[in-house]
Amino acid sequence: RLPCPAMPVMAGYFCLVMMPRWFYALADAKRSKAILNFHQVKVEMSPVSRFETVFLLCLMAALWALMPITQLWDWDEPLYARTGIEMYAAGNLLLPRFNGEIFAHKPPLGYWMMGLSAQIFGQTEFAARFFSAPLLALSAFLIGRTAALMFGARVGEITMVIFATSFMSVYLGAAAMMDAPLMAGYSLCVWVIVKATLQQRISAYLIFLFAVGGYLTLMVKGPVGPALIGPMAVGLAVFLPKQDRLPVKLVITLTIAGAASFLGFMLWFFPANAASGGALIQEGIGIHIIGRALAPMEGHGGQGIIGFLMFLPIYVPVLIIGLLPWTTMLFAAIKSVFMGMDKTNRTIILMWFLPTFVLFSLAATKLPHYIFPALAPMSAAVAYWISAKADEGVKFGRAVTALVYVIFSIAMVYFSVMVNGGLNVQLAFSAAIFICVALFVLMARIDAASIRNWAGISLVSMFGLYSLTLTQVDTATKLSRALGQAIQTHVPSDAFIIHAGYGEPSLMFYAQRPALNPIQKVSSKYIAQEIDENPQGFAVLKAEELQLLQKVRPAVVFKVLSQNTAYNLNQNGQKQTILLLRWGKP
Repeated sequence: RLPCPAMPVMAGYFCLVMMPRWFYALADAKRSKAILNFHQVKVEMSPVSRFETVFLLCLMAALWALMPITQLWDWDEPLYARTGIEMYAAGNLLLPRFNGEIFAHKPPLGYWMMGLSAQIFGQTEFAARFFSAPLLALSAFLIGRTAALMFGARVGEITMVIFATSFMSVYLGAAAMMDAPLMAGYSLCVWVIVKATLQQRISAYLIFLFAVGGYLTLMVKGPVGPALIGPMAVGLAVFLPKQDRLPVKLVITLTIAGAASFLGFMLWFFPANAASGGALIQEGIGIHIIGRALAPMEGHGGQGIIGFLMFLPIYVPVLIIGLLPWTTMLFAAIKSVFMGMDKTNRTIILMWFLPTFVLFSLAATKLPHYIFPALAPMSAAVAYWISAKADEGVKFGRAVTALVYVIFSIAMVYFSVMVNGGLNVQLAFSAAIFICVALFVLMARIDAASIRNWAGISLVSMFGLYSLTLTQVDTATKLSRALGQAIQTHVPSDAFIIHAGYGEPSLMFYAQRPALNPIQKVSSKYIAQEIDENPQGFAVLKAEELQLLQKVRPAVVFKVLSQNTAYNLNQNGQKQTILLLRWGKP
């Protein structure tokens, strides 16, 4: 294995230096069009600027630095990471499995990446999250290039910075989630569509990239990618001025490329579904695609028609928070889209934004990261406004953004008082940072020259949030890492171990059990039966369950090996004491 610092540098160099050199003819130092021969096909490309290269490398370094600070967050992060680990451990990359059972929620590309990085770096938070950084950087690069096609190179660079340093992008770029790979494939398809639309022609190279982007989205989240890409393409075909619409031949060509992506996806899906006994269709599509759209799952959304209507506008505040600190310019930018932008670019921005916003607003299940693709056109709109208006009409935006940061700081103080009984120094310092950011938002200049200041203050606030606030949240609310370390210390790899009442996916990740001998789930009412059938073993239980067992099985000897207490956020903040114990009969 390579040392940990060496691999990120090598991967970042490959992803953001070598590949752009091949794709965009970096040898041409000017911004004029360069000709790249790709299998005898001439493709016009703009060269990558030094600023783009340096910025994206620094962005990846910042995201990698954030990754080890916090533990994995239940449920998604450890669920995905452990699934990738088990696929490699079992030597079966076809069918996802979690804790020894078929895990049919999503296609395997994200699991493959997380499992691969675990092979290199070990089963750590950094390994689980590693690939999100280069994929987020690639997304930012493509989104900036799309904006550059519409508004020019300078606006493209500003768009890239805004998207990459917004609150939601930094979070998802440092998380073991599927949103960064989905965004990379989706952004590649959007770039091809916009380029073909504005240039009224398409090359074999662009067709190939469109197929690749579509395939990536399918292999990460199934039909979610095409559900966003298709409506955008249709919307441009219908609503663009007649002279700017793609010719029918080009539309058919892109459709064929999309079909090729789908065919590639089917090459995995058919054998995997057969191996799962139909679970990929029943669960992956039936429950986690159609089911989530029609009914709120796991409490993420409102029940009934009243609940649905109440949650219908929920993504408006989510986007306001997700775009921080650039929300300051958002409201003025929205006005400029309708008042100052030409019809062609306005249509592209709207068709880039509306499919994501409408689709996920209408879906019954609501999660903040679902709306992530909508941040791309919002970033482009803000960048356009900055280049055109510069510091005009942002009083309302300044007030809203500053208020959000103040609310964050108050929440930190409240959390400290409720959990610690007083003001924790780290949380107080983090709250002070957010107050300073609020003051910056109220007073700072806004123009193209000050963009680096806004980007810097955004990253500083995120590092403060992670290192000062979320570490405290980890200590107060998470049990799994300590339990997992205790299991590694006290429980042999071939021992029988069960859990009841505490089955967080993060426990399975941190316990690092062999894929063929995982922690087995047992209902609380059958724990005594398991003890009767097994003369000795290990268990992860709630403290109150041990007291009950000692009453109903007084002849059994229970030895507590580890005891941990925290406010479990997955149980509505309920304070829990979880034990690792060994039982045996005298």
